Amino acid sequence: MRQGRPEVEAKMLAHLARVKWDMGDLDGHWQMIERALVLAESLPPSQELAATQALVAEAYMLLGRADEAIAWADRSLVLAAELDRPFLRPRALVAKGTALLHKRTLVSEGLTVLDEAMREAEVHNTGPLGPGPLQRPRPHVRGLPPEGRGP
Repeated sequence: MRQGRPEVEAKMLAHLARVKWDMGDLDGHWQMIERALVLAESLPPSQELAATQALVAEAYMLLGRADEAIAWADRSLVLAAELDRPFLRPRALVAKGTALLHKRTLVSEGLTVLDEAMREAEVHNTGPLGPGPLQRPRPHVRGLPPEGRGP
């Protein structure tokens, strides 16, 4: 039986995922994301799950895997709306908007989504991007998740 609070553990694993990214350890980055997602999905619909879904969207966006990024961002946005937690939206919107920019035919839509993210971040005082790897330079990457791997 699990001791402690899974929502706190999921949040810490998400933080460790960012640390792994900063260190250039993409395999470790994905391992932490997968563990955080398993924990967050074990909870009833929650703020932690919506935040973890946004983290997954961000991770896929950083790899240039736009379709997966958009799908995960949309999951996060739906859950944030269901939970009435609008302050969770900017991070998912940034991941989605940036992923849309990777699709040549959807650049205009991507810019619109990014504008929305900026407006909402200002309203909720989360800053334009919120905390996350988008604010840091991309490190030297030591590996990619195998095809089909990822949450």
